[in-house]
Amino acid sequence: MEKGSLTEVLFDGSNFKETLDWPKRVNICLGIARGLKYLHQDHTSGKVVHRNVKASNILLDGNLNPKVSDFGLAKLYDEENPYQFIKEIGTVVNMAPEYAMRKAITDKADVYSYGVLLLEIVSGKSNSKSEKNQGNDYLLNTACVLHSEQMLLNLVDANLSGEYDKKQALKMLDLAIQCINLSPTLRPTMLEIVSELEQISNVNAPFPSA
Repeated sequence: MEKGSLTEVLFDGSNFKETLDWPKRVNICLGIARGLKYLHQDHTSGKVVHRNVKASNILLDGNLNPKVSDFGLAKLYDEENPYQFIKEIGTVVNMAPEYAMRKAITDKADVYSYGVLLLEIVSGKSNSKSEKNQGNDYLLNTACVLHSEQMLLNLVDANLSGEYDKKQALKMLDLAIQCINLSPTLRPTMLEIVSELEQISNVNAPFPSA
């Protein structure tokens, strides 16, 4: 995976950041979603919950095609024991709130983390870092405030310099807001997310990205 992790390309490598134009960001978001859909729905051994979806666990090849990696916390989902994941947790900043509330964990925890990642890719900002001069105003909080004010497009990475599809961006940000809903049952499934992103991007590649 020649380009390393999404963290390196999106946040750490200023020399790479210019290569992440809008179509490539859409492709990365769609590729990650397809990988998670494969784990949740198409995996031959049953439903797999990754539980640690974050930028550093997304690897990029030379063409910036993403692959979901690091399955150290991944487990087959057991509907009869939805509390099995509580003792082992992933990255706190991308963690679904049901982890902290000690409630049953399902594949919707991955959906929440994917929503955070979607916000990061569109904005070019990390949720693990607060904005300068903004106190503890993290990306997730900013997104929720801007959504309530119907100003979500203010989140789009300034490095894109207006060279992006505003309708696509708004749909993707709306989708991210759905993913980070506090109620797991109100979050979309990865199948629904993939379907929405395919409509947005008008791309239909069948191969999973995991």
